[in-house]
Amino acid sequence: WFNQADLVYAFQQGQYESGLPADWSQGDWDGAPREGDQPPVGDGLFNSVDLVRAFTAGNYRRGPYDEAAGEPLDGLAPFSRGNQSDTGLVYDSQTGGLRFESNHLINSVSLFSAAGIFTGTGPAPLHPFDVGNDNNELFRLVPSGATSISYGWIARPGLTLDELYDDLLIEGSRFDGGGLGEVTLKVCDFCVASDFAVERLLESQRAVTLTYAADTGEIAIESHSSAHITAIELTSDSGIFIGERPTGLDSQFDAVTESKLLWYSHFAHHRPRAGSQFSFGSVAKTGLSLETLQSDLHLRGFFAGSSAFGEVTIVVCEDCIDFEQLQPFEPGNEPFMAGDSNDDFYFMPGDIVLAFQAGEFEDTLAGNSEWIEGDWSDDGEFDSVDLIAAISSNAYGIGAYNEAATPLPLDERFPITMSGDGDVVITYDQSNGDVDIVSTVPLTTFYLHSASAYFEYDDSTTLLNVSGGHHFFRLTPEGQVESHFPGALPANMDVMTLVEDLTVNGSRFQGGDLGNVVLHCRGCQESVAGDLNNDTKVDAVDIDLLCLAIRNQDDDEQFDLDLDGNIDERDQTYLIESILGTVIGDVDLDGIFDSSDLVRLFQSATYENPDVVAGWSTGDWNCDQRFDSADLVMAFSANGYSYEARMPGQTRQLQLTDLALKDNTLRFVRKTRSPSQQEFWNE
Repeated sequence: WFNQADLVYAFQQGQYESGLPADWSQGDWDGAPREGDQPPVGDGLFNSVDLVRAFTAGNYRRGPYDEAAGEPLDGLAPFSRGNQSDTGLVYDSQTGGLRFESNHLINSVSLFSAAGIFTGTGPAPLHPFDVGNDNNELFRLVPSGATSISYGWIARPGLTLDELYDDLLIEGSRFDGGGLGEVTLKVCDFCVASDFAVERLLESQRAVTLTYAADTGEIAIESHSSAHITAIELTSDSGIFIGERPTGLDSQFDAVTESKLLWYSHFAHHRPRAGSQFSFGSVAKTGLSLETLQSDLHLRGFFAGSSAFGEVTIVVCEDCIDFEQLQPFEPGNEPFMAGDSNDDFYFMPGDIVLAFQAGEFEDTLAGNSEWIEGDWSDDGEFDSVDLIAAISSNAYGIGAYNEAATPLPLDERFPITMSGDGDVVITYDQSNGDVDIVSTVPLTTFYLHSASAYFEYDDSTTLLNVSGGHHFFRLTPEGQVESHFPGALPANMDVMTLVEDLTVNGSRFQGGDLGNVVLHCRGCQESVAGDLNNDTKVDAVDIDLLCLAIRNQDDDEQFDLDLDGNIDERDQTYLIESILGTVIGDVDLDGIFDSSDLVRLFQSATYENPDVVAGWSTGDWNCDQRFDSADLVMAFSANGYSYEARMPGQTRQLQLTDLALKDNTLRFVRKTRSPSQQEFWNE
């Protein structure tokens, strides 16, 4: 039976997002189906992928028990009756409020009441695994850790301390592993707020400054930390506000009167749009003093994650506010889906890459993430909650674009290079199509796109990962430096075809993009300069291909043999003279233009024949597909005709087999102009 006890036990092992090896009992739940009585074997880690897999399996808190099982297994224990503990549960006897507090970061707390005291209206779950609608059970999961969890007025009021000790059981886990230790109980009156809240910020991090410009009446709010503000309520006893609604306060929940200014990021923009500093524009009367404001104004607010404002400092100045003013909601931006980081109304691997490039997944900073950085659940964090929300949208890789969106997905990808060492090396095995990826630093996402849909690898069992057709995407939140994918691409592909077809993007564990990505080929033969059809030799076919490119004004750089940026007759001259080492007119490419070439030419019956398309071996030396007097004039004016006798067995075809190969794993590097090439053009 899968319930909160399994989550508590897994988090107590301390392996979550640690990169340390984990087995089934330690949270590695993304494996293949079990064999016999053995548990499934996953990727050897406990991370958000496992939480997503567990959530989407659809069997959380669903039975019945197997007949062979006994009572549910859990670690629930009584509260400690001692007074010396750094972890405790506060009960408000007047309201029934409950608040859990600890000097340690806690990521799970499970409460059980035999008497069923949890009769109040529980808060909406913060995490999909939370339990709050059961009289006997109360569970909160905070993977990123919390020092305080307020449950609101959820318990039955009027209970005594002894009644609580006799009734309640508790278990949970610390962020760094282990159980809660000794947990004490405390009873007080009117000491627990009605709202549910998770506190991760220190008091100093919750301080804010209200700045008032006396000359314009502009008011701005600024956080002292990087925590993002999600709600502001500013009230005035004397009514100092002029009553004009700022452009950014545009939802039915916002309010501007002479005595109140109220703003919620959650509702005004249909998605999180919190920040650490805001200007509301000129909303107040001008010429007010600091003393007036200190006695008249009252500021309340919340940060992402429901942390309340702490100490408020008021500053009065003139022409001193340069914060961005809140902007109005723009029609057309209303439709959204969890996971769509780049706001193009299409959820795909590129969105996940963009979020992970911010480097804020499961970090230790509270409330520092925005929508584009992965906060798709509006709690200021990018964590497993957001991945589950994205999966739950059922919109991954499907759907049409909204009319207000850009015509194409906002999906930034980059070409793969063939030179340099590379921050990331992709090795393609030509013999079997295997792909290996090796990075100098751990990668959290890796996304290859094939314009020609070459990918064949099927890994549909892994959530969010995509394989096949145009897309090859891998998500490893814990980071990975080496990966092997058998048969990801067809075997025997030309490496230049792959380089021209593939584009790439991804993210590093600490944030940032992939850097330089290089393609290597295992088992490939080395390319030969001038081998334009990739048959490992340079011959008349390659000359004809180059002529075709010249006629079509092709811009493919493989035809720019002399590397001057143009594709023209000079590339043909370079191919014939510098690569093949021969001259115009050498039909059989034996290194000599002599009578044997002329005999062969006139035997082909292409001379001055408009009905026959000619090539190099049939007399077309100026790339016009005809053999006529212009070709002969071109050849003889080059002074390459030889009157000497032919050497027996002479040949000038350049064969790959003539090369001495030192290694069967070769790196493909774009040709650069050598000094001899430069001298050729100087002459």
